[in-house]
Amino acid sequence: AAADPAPTAPAGSAFAGLGDMTVSDNIGFYDITINAGGVVDPLWRAIRYSATGLPAGLSIDRDTGVISGVYDAGGIWGTSEKHNVTIIATPDTSTKSLSKPFVLSIRNDG
Repeated sequence: AAADPAPTAPAGSAFAGLGDMTVSDNIGFYDITINAGGVVDPLWRAIRYSATGLPAGLSIDRDTGVISGVYDAGGIWGTSEKHNVTIIATPDTSTKSLSKPFVLSIRNDG
């Protein structure tokens, strides 16, 4: 069987740059968009993205790694909800994956 190399996140890619972040809830009306893509496979297989820990309303595009959706944070205006999110990038037909945990804080902006 051929080797199954692990996917990589090149420096400068959105995935490599993922870290704890705070985003606005955009008043619970407009899309929140976070790019978590950019993982590459040494064998040029398509990368499939998934995520755990995203709040209801946000989802990840399995092909691009872009997290998007509408979410209205609760609590007092100006405070943030924290979500422990992990993004997983897996090449098609591969048993190897790359994962990146981070804290997504969503600020209640109205």
